[in-house]
Amino acid sequence: MNRTHGRIALIATTLVMLVAAPAAARDWSMGSNLGLSVLNVHGADNVTYLSFPGTVVALQPGLRIGLRGSSARQETFFDAGLNLATASGFRSNSLGVTGNWQFNLSTGPGTQPFVNAGLGFLYASREVSHVSASATSATFGAGVGLRRMLPGGHGDVRGELRWDYVTKGEDGDVVLTPEGAAFGIKVGFDLWVLGPGS
Repeated sequence: MNRTHGRIALIATTLVMLVAAPAAARDWSMGSNLGLSVLNVHGADNVTYLSFPGTVVALQPGLRIGLRGSSARQETFFDAGLNLATASGFRSNSLGVTGNWQFNLSTGPGTQPFVNAGLGFLYASREVSHVSASATSATFGAGVGLRRMLPGGHGDVRGELRWDYVTKGEDGDVVLTPEGAAFGIKVGFDLWVLGPGS
């Protein structure tokens, strides 16, 4: 069942980005996140993550790539993260990608409130002493926040309150990603690479 959820999430993430992407892309941005999140795991204790920049392990990927068209009110962005760890007899890989749509409640210089929503997937694999397991989980969520445009409109800093739900990722009896709801705070920046960001 978890593989089906993962495939559906991957297809849905791709469709969200294709459908929601502004038709005449004018600006694109690249940024990062500082993340603090609390994962409320079903049937277990809460888990608190702090990461700088955000990573897959913290359930809030740290690399953000945004796209905006002729309307400054609407944006789409990818949040992505990759974590690789190896040691003698041990290997761990995690990949997370979400496709998001954002609506900016105001435009121009100064502080801009925004709301966003998105969906994506988390892939995790582990290998210990040549015994391996892998699983893909679906994730979806929404956020509300504020961003401050920097002078010249070529960058911004932002803060966001975020809620995400993650489905269980398991391979047989091995649970690689627990099911639960994550409540988080994200603080980050964006550099608008082409054209002004306002």
